Amino acid sequence: MSRKVSAIIAIAIGGGLALLLTWGWAYIAAMNPLPSLLAKSGLRGAGFWTVIASTDFLINVILCLPAAWALWRLGARHIQANTLLALVSFAIAGAVTVGLPAFSYGLLIWITYLLLLASLPVAVWMLSKFIGNAPDNSFKPKPLRGSA
Repeated sequence: MSRKVSAIIAIAIGGGLALLLTWGWAYIAAMNPLPSLLAKSGLRGAGFWTVIASTDFLINVILCLPAAWALWRLGARHIQANTLLALVSFAIAGAVTVGLPAFSYGLLIWITYLLLLASLPVAVWMLSKFIGNAPDNSFKPKPLRGSA
């Protein structure tokens, strides 16, 4: 596959991921029992936000794993460039569909937005660690010592 085609596909992956996460997070936020459970347990303030932000980041990384796999399949040699192109298109498509977060509300909005943007590179990194260490599925027996 040519480099231009893989770059266009990486841009499409990032834009599509932004649309899918926007659609998926509407349901996740509505159906997630964690905030009410944390509120009932008495967790408030920074502890509440830390638990919510960390679980949101974990969910984002899990939701980004199919996009990371698609980027990996485009070519492992250009994985950093493809990830960067997908990340830029992810940020632009997210800003167009949802709008930029109101950064005037404080540091928490910045941190959650940066965690959202970091989820795709983290998913690519995790996938590269698993794929890089995966055993070879082909059967290649080692010859015995002393045999021909």
